[in-house]
Amino acid sequence: MKTYNPTPKPTFITSGYAAIITDEDLDAETKKRRKGLVFPLEVFPARISPLIECLLKEMQGERAFIGLTLLQASASAIGSALRAKMGSWEVCLAMWGASVGISSSGKSMMQKVLLRPLNIVQDEYNRDYRDLCKVEPDKAHPQKVLIYQDITFEALIKDVLSANYKGVTRYEDELLKWIDDMDRYKTGKSEASFWTSAWSPSGSFTMRRSNGKMIFIDKNHLVASVIGSTQPDVLYRFYEQNRLQTGYVFRMLWAFAETDKVISPNLSFEMPSEVITPYNDMLECLYRDLEMSSSDMEPQIAQINRHGVNIFQVWQDKHTQQINRMENLSDKNVKAGIYGKIKEYALRFACILKAMESACEKGHPMRISVIEDKYVINGLKIAEYFLQSGYEAYQTAKNKVMVPPSILEFAAQLKMHGYNMASLAVELNITRQAVNKKFHTYAERYPGVFGAKN
Repeated sequence: MKTYNPTPKPTFITSGYAAIITDEDLDAETKKRRKGLVFPLEVFPARISPLIECLLKEMQGERAFIGLTLLQASASAIGSALRAKMGSWEVCLAMWGASVGISSSGKSMMQKVLLRPLNIVQDEYNRDYRDLCKVEPDKAHPQKVLIYQDITFEALIKDVLSANYKGVTRYEDELLKWIDDMDRYKTGKSEASFWTSAWSPSGSFTMRRSNGKMIFIDKNHLVASVIGSTQPDVLYRFYEQNRLQTGYVFRMLWAFAETDKVISPNLSFEMPSEVITPYNDMLECLYRDLEMSSSDMEPQIAQINRHGVNIFQVWQDKHTQQINRMENLSDKNVKAGIYGKIKEYALRFACILKAMESACEKGHPMRISVIEDKYVINGLKIAEYFLQSGYEAYQTAKNKVMVPPSILEFAAQLKMHGYNMASLAVELNITRQAVNKKFHTYAERYPGVFGAKN
C-alpha cells in the first residue's frame, strides 16, 4: 500500500487576489489558450503594407499591437465625423483598447510610431493655445484637443468636449491610470457613466455642476476613445469594482503578444520616408477632410449594403448558436457579454477599414456613404480575433481575482495530493464522496482553476 507523507500547507493570499496554481501551470495554460490567436494584418490597405512589414521585421513589433494601434489611430483621426449603419442600427467609431504584454515587449514603441501624427497635431494645438494665453491672459480660450492624458473629469466635460466637436482620445502608456483616475475626486460613478455613454451614445450627455448649471454634449459629438497598454499580471485590475458584472470591461479590446518575450529591435533602422509618408497622409486625410468643426455639423453616415448585411447575419447566427450550446452558465454569460460588444465593434471595424482605404486614395474630399462587402468580411476577421482575446483576458483575470480563496485553497490541496481524492479526504477529515462533490461543483464554476476545458 502506498503511504502518504503530508506536505506543509502552502500560504495563501486571502485579500481577494490570489494565485490559483503555480506560475508555471498558469503560463502553460495561457500558452495553450493563446495558440492560434493571430491578428489578421492583411485586412489593412495595401498602401500601408510596407509600413506594417517594417514594423514586423525591423522593429520586431507584435502583430496584435500593430493591428490594434492602427485601428485606434484611425478611429481617433475620424472621431465623430463618421458613423456606421446597418439597417436601423447606427454606431459611432469610438474604440477602447489595450496592448497586453510584459515589459519591453514593444507595446509603447508601436504606439509611439503609429500615434506620432496625432501627437504632432496635438503639439500644434498646445502651442496655439499657449500663444493665445500670452496675448490675452485674462480671457478664457477654448483649447483644441485631439489626444490627451491627465485631466480632471469636470475639465474634460466643461473645457474640452464642449469645444471639441470631433471628440477626443485618452492615451495612457499604463492604462490602469485611466481606471484609477475615476476615483481621484469621488466622481467615479459619474465618470464611469460618462465613458459608458461615450462608447455608444444613444442620447446626449448632461451633467449638473455645483453652481446648478447644466453641461450638455450633443450625442453626435460625444465620441471618446481610449488607448494604452497593460501587463498580464495586472489585467485583473480592470475587472474590479463590478466592471465585469456591469459589462463595462467588455467594451475593452485586448491585443495580446503571441509570446511573452522581450524584443530586440534593429537600433540602426530609420523608417524610410516613402514607407511612413503614406500612413501619415492617410491619418491627415482622415482628420482634416472628415470635418466636424462646429456645433451644428452632423456626421456622415456609411451604410453596409444588403449583401454585407447577409454576411454579417451568417456570422451572427454562428456565434449565437455556439454561445447557446454552452452549459456553464457563468462562462456563458461572460461570452455573451463579450460577444455583444464585439458584434458592435465589428460594424465599427468595417467602417474604419473603408475610411482608411478611402483616405489612402486621396485626391478628393472625403465622402463615404457605402461600406462594401470586403470591408464587412475584413471587419469580421478582426472581430474574430477580439472575441478570442476578450475571453483570454477574462480567463487571465479570473485566475487572479474572481475565484474565492476557499476554492483556491481546495485546488492547491488537490494538486498537492496528486488529484487523489481519497488522500485529500483523509487530510480534510471528510468522505471521498464529499471531496469528489466539491471538485465537480468547483470545476464546473471555475474550470481554469483545475485545468479543465470550458
